[in-house]
Amino acid sequence: MESLNEIDDIMDQFWGYGLNVHDPNGDSIGLWPEEMQRLIWCALNCPDGDFINIGSHCGGSDLLLHFCQDKRRFDRFKRGEKEWSTGKVLSVDKRFSEYFDLNLYTRGCFQKHSVKLEIDSKDLRKFLKPSDKFSLVFIDGWHGFHSIIDSVYQVTPYLNKGAILCFHDCSPDISEKLYREELAQAIRKSPPPKTNEEDFLCDEAVCDLLYNLFPKDFEWLDIPVGKECYHPIETNLTSWVRKTTSPFNSLYSLRKVSC
Repeated sequence: MESLNEIDDIMDQFWGYGLNVHDPNGDSIGLWPEEMQRLIWCALNCPDGDFINIGSHCGGSDLLLHFCQDKRRFDRFKRGEKEWSTGKVLSVDKRFSEYFDLNLYTRGCFQKHSVKLEIDSKDLRKFLKPSDKFSLVFIDGWHGFHSIIDSVYQVTPYLNKGAILCFHDCSPDISEKLYREELAQAIRKSPPPKTNEEDFLCDEAVCDLLYNLFPKDFEWLDIPVGKECYHPIETNLTSWVRKTTSPFNSLYSLRKVSC
């Protein structure tokens, strides 16, 4: 397991780029610092391989993933591994922010290890090769039940054993919930909303994936960092609220246990 010092080092790299937190009108990352710690931990504790970020927008979370890949490459180089230089980050968004290229390619110079796909995530598999293998997927795109389920189906055939799926905008007590099969089936059979509103049924989608759709393929991953995520002053909220940047937003993960 990576130490807190190594996670802090990557956080320091990130803050050096000058991005804000949760600024809808500027160059920012939509994660609280505690959630950033959790994503970094996952990116340092998954198997070697490429990463996917579904919902890149400004590229803030992509920067974190690239910093993690840099560290992993350096560690492999120190161990004398021949394939030390591998490790790409595939960034997916239907409409990237103007800041993405600035962060990833001007400030970060990550062109060599970055793949940018401006597509709807439901079309992702059309752009993947049979030989592609991924060790981490961060899902933070369209926050809808059907979209989250579809994103996992898009990437599951390409996951390494031990790969980690990370889901943003879950509630803090999601791991204590068990949504009944009847409820999940009802949501699954209902048509996706025709409006542009996200339903934010993230908890239900993750639980449905774990308990109903892939019960033998994934397990809960206990992330030992960033558990106390509480931001009532910044949000003017005192409880978890769907469809908004809650003081209790959480990043949760599943690990692939099947081959």
